Amino acid sequence: MSGFLKGPVPFAVVLCQFNDIPGVSAARQQLTSFVTSAGRGGLFDFWRDVSYANIDLSSSEVFGWYKMKYSFAHDGSDPAHDGKTRGRNIWISEARRLCQENGVDLSRFYGVIAMVNANVDDSSNGTHDTAIAIGQYNGQGEWRHCNKCSELVFYGNEEPSPCAAGGSHESSGSSNYRLSLDNDLFVGQDGWRWCNKCQALCYSKLGVYPCPAGGKHDHTGSGSYKIGTSDLGFPGQDQWRSCDKCQCLAFSGDAAGQCAAGGTHTYTKSFNYKLASDNGSFNDTFSGHETGHGLGLGSKSRYGVWRPF
Repeated sequence: MSGFLKGPVPFAVVLCQFNDIPGVSAARQQLTSFVTSAGRGGLFDFWRDVSYANIDLSSSEVFGWYKMKYSFAHDGSDPAHDGKTRGRNIWISEARRLCQENGVDLSRFYGVIAMVNANVDDSSNGTHDTAIAIGQYNGQGEWRHCNKCSELVFYGNEEPSPCAAGGSHESSGSSNYRLSLDNDLFVGQDGWRWCNKCQALCYSKLGVYPCPAGGKHDHTGSGSYKIGTSDLGFPGQDQWRSCDKCQCLAFSGDAAGQCAAGGTHTYTKSFNYKLASDNGSFNDTFSGHETGHGLGLGSKSRYGVWRPF
């Protein structure tokens, strides 16, 4: 059996930005700390701890944001458009291309970690390289599905908001959906606004409609949201539709929820919309597991399971 890795194992961490999702400037320092600094609960700490301080990532470096040739809306699910090539392979290849284009010498690094700013396919590609999706950098999160009225509701505010089905909205078990906010690059349908009374997302271009908080929806203070339709090529959940009667966006895959305009939601005039969600890949456990494959520590690896010297 070959020897185990020990000592400096620097990675090039490449921040890869879809051309229709802005990069987050603050992320560079956060990710540098995540990979290279002790005491942050990140990848550096993970490998220091599980290797008994034998693996050292402190010489790793972060590069980017670099804008990819891919768009999230059209290429997020299947960037090769062949129905079979895994996205992780494309993101890693693109990270390497962008480094070459920007004069980054990768020869001094053990491998590449492609950090992609949306919830897309990620994991090790079977070499020293890994792709990690960071869904929380795509648009605005904390949008949840209400189990009672089926509407999409913002949970980023602390106060409970009224539900058309009575009481307050209830979102247990919901995904954390992320919406394009004030982003002219995204190709979704515009005209969507947040109601500051009921916290729902409503289509605003047809007028102002009944709100479960009383009266009509109030979009004062709302940003400009865009919602993608199901034919776009990004990973997400479809069967979201706008109600003809209240104009709220609601999930139509279950029984129709209660509508503030009376009765239940109806969707006879709506497109089939699709929503992207956040994911949990950006954490020390997933990142450590997948870079572990790159370090040769998989169950079928020639290195076997890591053990101290």
